[in-house]
Amino acid sequence: MAGRVLLSPLPLIAVLLLHIGLARAATTNPGVESLTRITLPLTEIRTPPINYPRVYAVNVTLGTPGQPRTLVVDVNSQMTWTHSYKTPAFPAVKNKINPPFYTANSSSVKFTGCKTDECSAAHYISTSLAPEEFCLADDCGYNVTLQIDDNDVMQYTAGVLGSDVLGIGGNKMVSSGPLGFSFVTEGRFANLTTDGVLGLAMVNTSTLSSLVKLYNIPKTISICIDGAAGGVLSLGQLPVALEGETLKYMALVDTTDVLVGFDMYAVNVSGAAVTGFAKTKPLNYVGVLNTAVDMTFVPLEMYSGLLTLLKESASVPTFDVQVPGMNITCYNAPSCDVTYLPTATIDLANVTLTATPQDYTFSIPTENGQCVVCFNILPWGFDNAMMIGANFLKKTWMIIDAEKKRVAFTNSKPCK
Repeated sequence: MAGRVLLSPLPLIAVLLLHIGLARAATTNPGVESLTRITLPLTEIRTPPINYPRVYAVNVTLGTPGQPRTLVVDVNSQMTWTHSYKTPAFPAVKNKINPPFYTANSSSVKFTGCKTDECSAAHYISTSLAPEEFCLADDCGYNVTLQIDDNDVMQYTAGVLGSDVLGIGGNKMVSSGPLGFSFVTEGRFANLTTDGVLGLAMVNTSTLSSLVKLYNIPKTISICIDGAAGGVLSLGQLPVALEGETLKYMALVDTTDVLVGFDMYAVNVSGAAVTGFAKTKPLNYVGVLNTAVDMTFVPLEMYSGLLTLLKESASVPTFDVQVPGMNITCYNAPSCDVTYLPTATIDLANVTLTATPQDYTFSIPTENGQCVVCFNILPWGFDNAMMIGANFLKKTWMIIDAEKKRVAFTNSKPCK
């Protein structure tokens, strides 16, 4: 295997304030008001100066009193983390939507001690935290790295583990832990304009698992990304929009052998194509589902085939543009209109995911009134795995049943 993946790629920009709705039911746990579902509007965030990459985020609060946090929704991140500092001596990250989380201003923050059972358990469950347990002073330390291949580390963040009160709407609060308080960031993590990541992976360290345990809601993620219009994230019972809908589920596949022990939400990929051209040869890839960013990463062989077809449809020479952590293929065009490009598709067991030219490209206007058009289908350092990004999930409800390890897709209902 050519590389290892420890977190989905997340480069970003500014976001609108979001309202979080909670559907309430009768109390089932003493002292805790039960919910049937938690519904959070999504906002598309574009990164300046070229308005790309595009990512999808929600607003929450953290701490007592609550400090606003804008977090990218990442269904395969094993932990929720935020840019933080413990004392003014820590260098504060800049250019974020909100100031870094100041732990000293929260009366409810707790840090996980080093060499404790909680620290060992967190590192055992969530292999993204570090290869093994380590200490930062008296606290349980962690690092999270995204590595595309053996030589290319794209981003890195490190800090200490703890817990605090996570506000998910109105007066509704949940105690979140383990939570990552990141004090050091490098690579594209350092350039994020959002405040961190909302981790919804199936492991016990994720916020999804904490919510399921606290409120006894189904371990189900329903998400519909609607591009510039934002979209919807719903946790727990199916959203109202899908009630009564007949869903065709397919099994999630085991990724532990492919992605270094990670149990991620993934499906089998059998083919890929662009309209008007022959399909690439039949495939047998594991496709990791990634809601965080408008990029799809594919094996080199598949990338070469798709890129050849896209180059043929554009009928112009291409060139590579270096951005932090990766090369993106682009070409010069007389305008930013890309409707002449074909539709791209990825075939799964019982559904075909579709990306329009507007979904799998982004455009950079030039001073002479022309345009640089770039593809956001990128190579990944794995021979038999790919990461299906938000650009192939637009205007489609994706329902992940983590308990039964299955997933369904439907575009019969709007993203609301």
